[in-house]
Amino acid sequence: MRKVFLTIIAIILFGSAFIGCGDDDKGTGSVTPSGIYAEMYIQRMVNTSGWGPIEQDVLLVYLDSAYSTDGNRNPIDSAGISCGDYGLSWSDRNQFFFGPSRCVDCSFIEPGGTYTYSIGENQYVPALTQSITFPAELAYLYYPRWNDTIQINDGIEVIWHDSGTGTVEISLWHDGVEVYQSEVPNDGQQRIPRSVLQTLPTGDYYLSLIQYRRQSIHAIGYDPRSFIEANVTTTNRILLQP
Repeated sequence: MRKVFLTIIAIILFGSAFIGCGDDDKGTGSVTPSGIYAEMYIQRMVNTSGWGPIEQDVLLVYLDSAYSTDGNRNPIDSAGISCGDYGLSWSDRNQFFFGPSRCVDCSFIEPGGTYTYSIGENQYVPALTQSITFPAELAYLYYPRWNDTIQINDGIEVIWHDSGTGTVEISLWHDGVEVYQSEVPNDGQQRIPRSVLQTLPTGDYYLSLIQYRRQSIHAIGYDPRSFIEANVTTTNRILLQP
C-alpha cells in the first residue's frame, strides 16, 4: 500500500496541495546503509462532483532516510527535484515534494507520454534520473457518482470507463481510514459485495478507483523497494445507508 496515499487522497478531497509550501523544515535525517527510500508519482486526479470530470495533474516525491514498516517517517531533503519543465516544492504540511508549484487547474499529462524525474545530489541524497510512461488508456470512475446513496444490502456495483489491460485498485475510505481495498482486472466493472458493506458503519465514504503503472528503482544509494508510479485516481463521495 502506498505510504503517502492518504495524503494524496486529502489533496483531491480538500485541495490541500497548495497550502504550506516553502523551503523550511526539510528533513536532514541520516541515511541507512541500505540506501534512502523514494516514492515518485506522476498522478492525474479526477473529480466528478461537477458537470463533468475535472482533471488535476500533480507531481509528488517522497524521500525517506530508510524504508519503514512501522509508519515512522524521517523525510530528507535533496538539492532540487524536477520533472521535465516542472520544478517541485517542499510541503511543510505533508512532508514531501510536490508540483507544479502553486498551479491551479493544471492538466499537463499526455496519456502514453514518458515523464522523467531528476533528483539533485547533496550530502543526503544521491543524484537520480528515472523515467516512466503514463498509461495510454485511462480508467475513470463512472458509477457510483458523486453523493450517490448506496443501500448496504445492495452492495456496490463499481463501473469505470476506458477499461483495458492490467489491473485497477478499488478502495473505500471512512473517516480518513481505508476500510476496503481490492486489486481487480481492468475490465470496467467490479462488485463490492454486501457481505463487505455489512461490516461497516453507515455514513459518508470515499470510493477510489486507481489505475497505475509502477516500476522499481534500481540505483546506487537507493533502497531497492523504492519505486516510480504513474497513476490516474478518481475519488467519489458516497453515502452508505441500511
